[in-house]
Amino acid sequence: MGRSITKARVVLACGFREGALETKHLKRVTVDTTVQPKAIAPPTDAHLLLRTLERLGALAKQHGIKLRQSYARTARWAKQQAVRLMYRGRKAAGERQLRWLRTRLGRVICDIQRKIEGNPNLEALFAVPLARAEQIQSQEKGDKGKLYAFHAPEVECLGKGKPKTRYEFGVKVSWKACPAIPMTATVSRLRSSKPPG
Repeated sequence: MGRSITKARVVLACGFREGALETKHLKRVTVDTTVQPKAIAPPTDAHLLLRTLERLGALAKQHGIKLRQSYARTARWAKQQAVRLMYRGRKAAGERQLRWLRTRLGRVICDIQRKIEGNPNLEALFAVPLARAEQIQSQEKGDKGKLYAFHAPEVECLGKGKPKTRYEFGVKVSWKACPAIPMTATVSRLRSSKPPG
């Protein structure tokens, strides 16, 4: 938020200096907030666990870390089963598949931690992805500060109250504009109380 205020001050100072802006132009300023939606898949637990497993496996392969097992094929099958079972109303059986996915994600996390131990370069490289994976593995339904996308931790679930889309996944932004000068507008991201990660 501090950067956007600094940018606005620079724009205003430049306008005053060049004579294009006067104080009478700033009597009315329009300020509004909206959601900037992110292009992410609907964040179901099964989908999020599968994507996390795939991302960790790809990152390990990219840096030459040989995993005991990547669970790429079986995790995809378990995700499909969880979605099908939940849709058909067999919640207990679907939860069993989710537990299976969480367990496999935990195994991959432990395997990567074991293989990178003692290598400071790899430990630094895997610090953020492993922290995100551990958070995704342990998060529950009512937790605060949930991750909704492995690759975009800034995504939040925002209730809009619209009849068609009650919730949107994205970032809340505010914009400020001066109607007297149509080209002067500032957009800034509003941060929630979500912990960084």
